[in-house]
Order: sequence, then structure tokens, then C-alpha cells
Amino acid sequence: RSCTGYVLNALTADWNLLPYTNLDATWWNQDAREQWTALSGSIYMMTGDISYLSVGQAVLAARAGARYVAPYVSRLDNINGRGADVVAQIAEIFDTFDIGTEILAASFKTVQQIVDVGLAGGQNATVNPDLLRQLVSHPLTDSGIAGFAGDWKRQYGERTLLRFLKK
Repeated sequence: RSCTGYVLNALTADWNLLPYTNLDATWWNQDAREQWTALSGSIYMMTGDISYLSVGQAVLAARAGARYVAPYVSRLDNINGRGADVVAQIAEIFDTFDIGTEILAASFKTVQQIVDVGLAGGQNATVNPDLLRQLVSHPLTDSGIAGFAGDWKRQYGERTLLRFLKK
């Protein structure tokens, strides 16, 4: 996406509205700063592209206008927290107070974390390709398909279901 696309889709907020932010400081990437400033003299930041590790952070971001909040599930689990519980608490508060911000859960290491977050009310998730493959596969499904294919071949040989339907 282009910078303009992010602004037009309300995925950004103007840094100039934040007090005590000095974007001339040397630690800021000045090339990125120039690109963002080219959009009307304002400097924008993503509103929802921050790792939220607490319910309070997510609620404050939502109240500040974030379209999405991204609780980092595995990071919470790694410090003996429970990422899915944080998602459930965020979802409950958003529902109770009719907050339209959506939950975009992130940082998964296991399929069970994804399932738990779905059950907890997370509407969206960022999932890496390896976990996505694991999510849609199961050893019993694989063995069931292999068993069915073997049974079919013993019963009908090389004939396909399509050939039976055409008769």
C-alpha cells in the first residue's frame, strides 16, 4: 500500500497532534519522515499497528480512534500470561461499551492459540503460512483420505466419480 492509501483508509493518525514528539531528532528515520511529510505537511503513524500487551493499552488505542488493536498472543503466553484471556477481556469491553474497533490478534506459535483466540472473540488474526497449513490439516484427515482412496481403488479401480455420474 502507498502512504496515501493508509491515510485515505483512516489507518493513520497525525504525529503533529502528539505533544512532546520531536521528529527532528536524529534517531528518527529521516527518509521515511520525508516520504510521510509529502502528504500535505503532516506526518502520520499507523493506528493499530502496535503490539498491545494489556487490556488497558487496547482500550486506550480504541478510544483514540484505532481501527484495529493487535494483542500479541504468544508474547503474553511467553511471560506466563494468557494471550487468549487478554483477547477475551478486550472483546468483552468492546462489546459492553459498543466500541467498533476490531481485534486483530497476532504473534501465534501454535494452532491451539489461534483456536483459543477465536473462541475468546478475536475477529481477525495474522497467521504465518506454516501455522495456516497446520490449521487446515489433521493426521486423521490425511489418513482418512488415504484410506478412502485405497478403498475406492480396490472397489472401482481407476474409474472416477465423474465417470459414474456421466452414465
